[in-house]
Amino acid sequence: MFIKTAATALTVMVLAGSAFAQSVSQGDAQLAAIAGVPAGALSTPDLVNLINARESGDQSTVKFILSKAGIGATRAGNYSASVATGSGWDMVARANGVQPGQYTPSELAQMEYERLN
Repeated sequence: MFIKTAATALTVMVLAGSAFAQSVSQGDAQLAAIAGVPAGALSTPDLVNLINARESGDQSTVKFILSKAGIGATRAGNYSASVATGSGWDMVARANGVQPGQYTPSELAQMEYERLN
């Protein structure tokens, strides 16, 4: 599970490109969108751990990580419920031969993982 998410995180960061002159990199912003939390609320390792915990159904870890950012579980978004949009996700969709805007971040990440492995 960790390898899958780590590969996905790396792919997202690479596709996101270099950071603009901001405090939050594009890669971290993409991970935050996948995790359903505000960009800049969590560190990169916490974002990856949050995504892993949600995928494995580990609610105690999810609550712990969200509490570190001062985010209650009810305020955190459903990280996989919305369709992935934006140039980074559009590139991931096209790379996997699907129409952009039709799949969630989790679905695209899974496609990318399967394509690369």
